[in-house]
Amino acid sequence: MTTDELIERIADRQGLSAKHVRRIVRDLLDIVRETVAEGEPVRLARFGTFRRNTLRARETRNPATGQPMFVPERHSVRFRPYRVWIDQCNEEGEKP
Repeated sequence: MTTDELIERIADRQGLSAKHVRRIVRDLLDIVRETVAEGEPVRLARFGTFRRNTLRARETRNPATGQPMFVPERHSVRFRPYRVWIDQCNEEGEKP
């Protein structure tokens, strides 16, 4: 599902214009991105938690040349889904 498909589904369910829903969805995603980038987790009830993860600096090797190289500390985003959602996905996967 794409963002546009999600927007259309929400608009249909709520009886709102797609334009109005698009602004809401964009604002929601912007707020999540900004908050996680600041280092604060975002917990969405019955969905999951987004948090910033710090990857430590380390020494490694260039796979092409074999030369040692330094990889500086950096950040990534982690998402942990709501436990009931995980269980639901696993149950649906077991059905014939």
